[in-house]
Formats: sequence, structure tokens, C-alpha cells
Amino acid sequence: RDALYDDLPALRRSQLHIAAGEAIEELYEDRIESHLSAIAFHFAKAAPYGDAAKAADYAWWAGERAAATYAYEDAVILYATALRLFDTISEVVPQRRCDLLLALGDARWRAGEAEGARKTFGEAATIARELALNDHFARAALGYGAGPGGFSITDRADEQLVAMLEEALEVLPARDSALRVTVLARLALELRSKGALAEADRASAQAIEMAERVGDTKILLLAMHSRQWSTLGPDRTDEAIASGEEMAGLA
Repeated sequence: RDALYDDLPALRRSQLHIAAGEAIEELYEDRIESHLSAIAFHFAKAAPYGDAAKAADYAWWAGERAAATYAYEDAVILYATALRLFDTISEVVPQRRCDLLLALGDARWRAGEAEGARKTFGEAATIARELALNDHFARAALGYGAGPGGFSITDRADEQLVAMLEEALEVLPARDSALRVTVLARLALELRSKGALAEADRASAQAIEMAERVGDTKILLLAMHSRQWSTLGPDRTDEAIASGEEMAGLA
């Protein structure tokens, strides 16, 4: 098979990939999500002579499907393919590239690629800053320091992360939001690691107060979790126990 494939001229090879991709599209139109990876593969192979934008969209869609089914290693490959294809298209909207980087960063965290995830989120933060995409910047800052869906709690502060989170608070609207709560909660943990106990106390308290106003139980639990860790100490045992009991009840 490989020998036959390698003997094909590049143009003919692309034509066959396009025909295969279109055939799968038509054959599985009613249940296309189960075949996105195959379609994305063929259109990506055909991209130099075909429709690179369509190939990128399918790779992105297939990446979302892979991430949703916990196939994070596959999601990384598919998102990276979409990103590579987007970089060959001059008319790509920069915000879409930022969206894709955020998705790729999250998939890399979940696949265990910590350094790759931080690099990807850092690139997303740079684009978001340049385009004044404030929500995107906050999400990139959280992704850089939080890992997938949670907090990385360490005994050593990351100064770059602190700066990114503080910048996120500056550019986000001052109004109550789940995103602002999450940034405050993450910053409180980093300030605790930095030894800035008073600032950590203040940030975590603000996160709790705002989460209560937002009215989202999941966000409130996240803020309470942050406060427990950022104010942990022998002089606040009663508060920690009461908070733990409340968290268990909410959960």
C-alpha cells in the first residue's frame, strides 16, 4: 500500500483524498460525528491542492469530538493539524486562531503535556493581548497556571502567572462574572505560595463574595476550595471545618 501511495503524483494523491473525504461525508451524513477524524485526515492530506479552510474546520471539529470523548492525545494531534492548516490561510480571523490555541492548550494539559500546554496558552495570551480580547486573555492566564479544569497547588509561586492573573483582573470588566471569580480564586492560591498572606486572604474573600452573587454552585465551590487552601493554617481551623462542611453539603 505504501509503495503504491508513494508512486502517485502529489496532485493525483490529493484528488483521491478529496474523493475519499467527500464519499465519507455523503455516506455518513446522518452520523458524521463518528467519522470526523477520517474526514479530517483525508482533507488535511489534500490541503496543498484542495480546500485548506475546509480541512482546518474539519480537523478542529474532530478535535472537539475527541476531547469530548476523553481521547486527549488524538485531540492534540487534530487541533495541531487545524492550527498548521490555519497558518497556511491568509484570511483567517486572528480571534479564531486564539480560540484554537485555547482548545489546544487545554487538550495538551489533559494529555499530560504540561510544558507544551503552557507554551500554547502563552501564545494565546499574546494574541489576546494584542487584539484586546480580554476574556480570552483571562482564559489563557488560567490555562497557563491551572491545568485542566482545576488548580495546580504548589509551594513555589510562579511570578509570570501572578503577573498574567493580575493583568487579567485589570482588563476584565469589574462586574460580577464566573470568569472573574475564577481568576481571583487562582490568584489567591498563587499569592499564598508567594507568602503574601494578607493579599491571598483578600483575593479569596472577594472570590467568595462574588461567587455568591453570581449564583453558580460550581463556581462557588471553586472559590471556597481556593479560600481553604489560600488561608490554610492552625489559627483558622474552625473556619476551615465549617467551610468544608458547607462545601460537602453544596456538592
